[in-house]
Parts: sequence; C-alpha cells; structure tokens
Amino acid sequence: MSRPTEAREALDLRVEGMTCTSCAARIERSLRRLPSVTATVNFATGRAEVTFDPTAVDLAELLRTIRRTGYDASLAPSEATASRFSLPSLVVAGVVALAAMLAPATEPARLGELVASALVLATAGRPFFVAAARAARHASVSMDTLVAVGALTAWLASAVVTVTADRSAPTYFDAPAMIVAVIGAGKLLEERWTRRARRGLDALVGRARRA
Repeated sequence: MSRPTEAREALDLRVEGMTCTSCAARIERSLRRLPSVTATVNFATGRAEVTFDPTAVDLAELLRTIRRTGYDASLAPSEATASRFSLPSLVVAGVVALAAMLAPATEPARLGELVASALVLATAGRPFFVAAARAARHASVSMDTLVAVGALTAWLASAVVTVTADRSAPTYFDAPAMIVAVIGAGKLLEERWTRRARRGLDALVGRARRA
C-alpha cells in the first residue's frame, strides 16, 4: 500500500528588523529547526519563503519562531516600517564630529565633547546598539555589533582621559560621532533603496498574479 503524499503549503512572509545577511541566515536556521519546514530568507527583499507540512506546524508557530529569533513577521505584504535612522540626528552627529575635530584640547572643550558625543550615541547611534543587543541575545554578531563596539570603545577611552584630567593623552570623541554619522547615512540610503526595491517587487508579483 503506497503512503499518502505529504500535503505541503508555501507561504511568503514579510520579515522586519533585518540589518544584514547574517540576520537572514539566523532566521533560516531557526525556521529549519521546525519539523517539515524548509525556508529561504532574503535580506534584500525582506521576505521569507517557507514551505511546510500544515499537520506538523502552523502559521502561528512560524511567526512565533521568527519573533523569538528577534525579528517581526507578518503574512500579508505591508508597507515598510519607518527607517531606523533619522536624517536630522545623523546631521547632528556629523556636526558634533567636526566640532570635536576642531575644538582645542582644553578641559571645558573636552567636557563639552564628552556630553555631545554621548548624546549622539544615545540618539543617532541607538539603532546600532539595539541591533547589537539583539544579536548578542542569540550569541551572534553583525556589522551593527562592530559599529556599536567600536564607537563605544572610543567614547569610553576618551571619557576616562577626560575624567582623569590627563591633558597629555589625546581624546577621540570625534571618532564615535563620525562612525555613527557616516555608517548611519549609508544605512539610511540602503533602507530607502531597499524599500523602493520591495515596492517594485510587490508590484511585479501583483501583476504576475493578475496575468
């Protein structure tokens, strides 16, 4: 007697919160651990193509698995969420970096740079730290981890020099502000082009389905 053919379903899920290809790989691994599931996650399109046996796992479990991995997911195509980065805050980060480069090596100037660069890390730099913390919770690293660690290390080293009033040692408050400004601007452009590409793909898929 022949075994019945396994009835499989295919879903196209929208995944939010990915910042690099390692995020996509992490989600793929989590989904593939589920029984009967095969998955392909595309960072560029923000989509997860999932095939599974509905008798072994359901949509709710697929979505919960992605969310436990640290990202959000939905079934229906939706407009992309707001950018992680704010252009005004990135401009301020650039201004702070330039001011720190040109400021005299005096104690009042260093204290001002300490406070200004700390505010940059807390505002424009926040998305990097949030993404780095998410990756750390899952014992992983990403480009955001490198940015967060580099910026924070430069700030802490400079803060120690400033607090101890060691005028012979240099400070690097311009470095964390510049890292956040430059890489954040690149990320902002990337997000805008990715959203545009996703809208184009959604339009193409819609046309193909209507054809």
